[in-house]
Amino acid sequence: MYTFARQTRRHFFGMTGKKNNLFFWGPPSTGKTMIMKSLVEMHYNYVIITGLQPTSPFNFSSAFNRNAIFMDECKLTDNQFEQWKLIAGRKPMNMDMKYKSQHIVQNCILYTASNQEIGTYLQVASCNEAIQERTIQFNFVMKKDYYKLSPFIWLKYLGNIRKLINNNNNKIQSKQ
Repeated sequence: MYTFARQTRRHFFGMTGKKNNLFFWGPPSTGKTMIMKSLVEMHYNYVIITGLQPTSPFNFSSAFNRNAIFMDECKLTDNQFEQWKLIAGRKPMNMDMKYKSQHIVQNCILYTASNQEIGTYLQVASCNEAIQERTIQFNFVMKKDYYKLSPFIWLKYLGNIRKLINNNNNKIQSKQ
């Protein structure tokens, strides 16, 4: 937990050097997106990108003049991966904007969440080394054994709790 808090804090303040992408992955409903959104919302000027279009050259145009980008469940093609590498490596990126001239995106802090590992998140062959150099990863997979309890066990458990509460109330009343 301390590692998570320390690395997240360093990432938030841009103190992680080339590792500019904070990546959360794991099964659905584990809190990845909720935590990411709360981190991103602490930046005063951010953009949330979901579901990038594979053929559009303007995917990162909304990142212009932003200081944080949150990418949620996005799949990247080869061309988009090259743009991602620049942002994730904290390098300036020239970007075409629709009906406008080229602009430079720089100093953006990148946050990413996905249900899949980052290798499947990026649809690019042999990109693992580039990803590892630019990413701080946290796995939200929590292995726990769950058991289905019958209603009779729950009733017995609740009955024991009621007895404890009643006993405590009786002790309090007898002391008064």
